[in-house]
Amino acid sequence: MLKRLGLVVLALTMVLAACGDDDGGARSADEQALVDAMAERIAADETQPVTESQAQCIAGGTMDALGFDRFAELGITAENVETSMDAALGQLTEAEQGQMVDVLLGCVDFGATMVEEMKAQGLTDAQAACLSNALTEDMIRKLAIASMSGETDFNPLTDPEIGEAFLGIITQCMAG
Repeated sequence: MLKRLGLVVLALTMVLAACGDDDGGARSADEQALVDAMAERIAADETQPVTESQAQCIAGGTMDALGFDRFAELGITAENVETSMDAALGQLTEAEQGQMVDVLLGCVDFGATMVEEMKAQGLTDAQAACLSNALTEDMIRKLAIASMSGETDFNPLTDPEIGEAFLGIITQCMAG
């Protein structure tokens, strides 16, 4: 169950997510081409539980949050987005990862997505809803940032900041 929760968070964050407001001004042709390529990649990825609308939000928001120049520094272009996006996650600063998580949570209803994913793994409706409702935004952010930064040894149960609360949530939700 914990492994699957981590995979859900990882799947949601691996889309190099951020969501922003498209009213900030017109994009250049290169910027728009990159946004379109990212949205296409995100929407086509069957392992990512996002709609086309969410993919557009994520791609546009990513551009708004990080900026075209940062994508260039990371080596991400419209032509290579398919192969370069995931590799760039490890190169992001903690602040950039936090921005992306914040905006992802604005683009995707994480609670509803998590409930569906957990039910698909065999949890009851009540257990899945309990877990989804009990996880705080801080817990979700920490899990997402850990998976973005490549912390393969991150375990929410042993993390001093969220471990006790996380264990309590699991115990409460799985028992009733």
